[in-house]
Amino acid sequence: MTIGDKTIDVFGGENAGAPLVVLNTFEREGKTVWNEVKAICEAPFTLAAISNLNWERDMTPWAADSVFKGGAGYAGGADAYLEELASEIYPAVISNLKAAPNFSALAGYSLGGLFAAYAAFRTEIFSRVASASGSFWFPGFAEFVATHNLVAKLDFAYFSLGDKEATVKNPILASVGERTDKIISRFSALGVTCRFEQNEGNHFKDAEKRTARAIKAVLKA
Repeated sequence: MTIGDKTIDVFGGENAGAPLVVLNTFEREGKTVWNEVKAICEAPFTLAAISNLNWERDMTPWAADSVFKGGAGYAGGADAYLEELASEIYPAVISNLKAAPNFSALAGYSLGGLFAAYAAFRTEIFSRVASASGSFWFPGFAEFVATHNLVAKLDFAYFSLGDKEATVKNPILASVGERTDKIISRFSALGVTCRFEQNEGNHFKDAEKRTARAIKAVLKA
């Protein structure tokens, strides 16, 4: 399925009424993630994996300088993309299913995990979110979470980090552990059941497997 310039790969659409997980992908890794989930979780679900995203624009809530030397920076286009997701992509996916899902969840890795958490403050569509190795070091995001209320009626939120993600030399990236703790505490204070999982390795290790574990968590919550 193609909507605008986005590609949406749907897996498990025959599972009538099963939960729908929407996953924003960096390099069209939806099929790999689908297979990884099926290997560790027997629960039926539908996966809608969205690709052809401008990652540094579509996944970031506001403009910010890059934290990487020579990086182009972040354009802060999450609100515009979320409007497209809510008004065009999500309804198109739903209309192609055999029955409405019993709940919908939003999942993502890295900046995709940041977007998943941010979306809960902007749309009612999703009742569960999964942020795997979410980029919560993003400037101003922890402060945003601390001062805003959820729009979504969340009943569950999953968060994870690699055990080496907060030990990097870059001080902004190294703040991810402390900021993740604060964000989880805020979600919990807002009445959301939260689960945190620590994975082995740095930010780039086993991204698809970590995403699959995040999806399993929202399915089994």
